[in-house]
Amino acid sequence: IIKTEGQNTRLTINRAGGVFTGVATATQFDATSDVALKENIEVIDEPITKLSELKGVTFDWKAGGHSVGVIAQDVEKVLPTAVGGSDDRKTVNYNAIIGLLVESVKDQQKQIEELKSLLDK
Repeated sequence: IIKTEGQNTRLTINRAGGVFTGVATATQFDATSDVALKENIEVIDEPITKLSELKGVTFDWKAGGHSVGVIAQDVEKVLPTAVGGSDDRKTVNYNAIIGLLVESVKDQQKQIEELKSLLDK
């Protein structure tokens, strides 16, 4: 199924369903995350180190358009489970990066509080 707007393809869904290319717009995107569906839960180890290995980049899509994000091959080195797709078309689960960001901010806040307490002495 291909939806088009004039000459431009805006959204493609393959016959198997669930695979999209193009632009999808909604007021909210939810990801399943209930604790009842998870096991072997562990806090991310050394999140700031991992985060520092990623690059936030701006880029132009070869098919047209400008964007901001990360490069799948960079993410794969740090969070391999956040990368899918195939060798010639890798994908990134951006939601998987959120946990890394959360733990990095918490680590940085802890460092800030420790430095503040040293200054207050």
